Amino acid sequence: MDCVLCEWGTRRNALGKRPFFAYTTSNSTLCSRTALTGEWAIVNRRCLAVPFSFLRGRRGHPQPKGAEHMICDRIENASTYYCLGPRFEKALRFLAETDLSGYAVGEHEIEGRDIYLKIQEYDTAPPEDCRIEVHEVYADLLYIVQGQEGFGYSPECYSTPRKPYDPEDDRRLVHCEDLGVILQRERCFAIAFPQDAHQSCRIFKEPSKIRKALIKVKL
Repeated sequence: MDCVLCEWGTRRNALGKRPFFAYTTSNSTLCSRTALTGEWAIVNRRCLAVPFSFLRGRRGHPQPKGAEHMICDRIENASTYYCLGPRFEKALRFLAETDLSGYAVGEHEIEGRDIYLKIQEYDTAPPEDCRIEVHEVYADLLYIVQGQEGFGYSPECYSTPRKPYDPEDDRRLVHCEDLGVILQRERCFAIAFPQDAHQSCRIFKEPSKIRKALIKVKL
């Protein structure tokens, strides 16, 4: 990994004038300790580490101790995240280099149960019909093959339990009063770690038919 300078910016916003993003001075990937959380975040020239409370516009919302940011990017930038570990590198390379049109709906092993693929097809739905979940054993690598959907996210520490953890499905359903929502289009991916409460399948402006590759990566 190349070493590059990291600069901090300030901007007056709903939270007042304070450091709010990190950026690098070249295209090289950098692991940087954020000024806001003290946690390590992966940033590069195109990725901003933005306080989640700023994104949600919640004035004075306390910052959690855990990671503030979920990874969302395009598959063209997959190599930026190889430093997450060999399993993530293998999963991201698979998405970047594989024609997924020939894969049937269902599960397909990539590296046993350490890395496996689920091909899903569905129609997007209203937010109230889409579950919000967190995991403990696996990270979710979600990749849109076709269509577009809203993808909801909140740090897990802001959620309240709905159902207890199910070890068979590695899933705990939660409730979040206020989710940040982004648009996920074709060739976009997101990575959800155990601290990331997330909600897929949402309608974004209008219904869409989705074909998605979900790769489960064992942590």
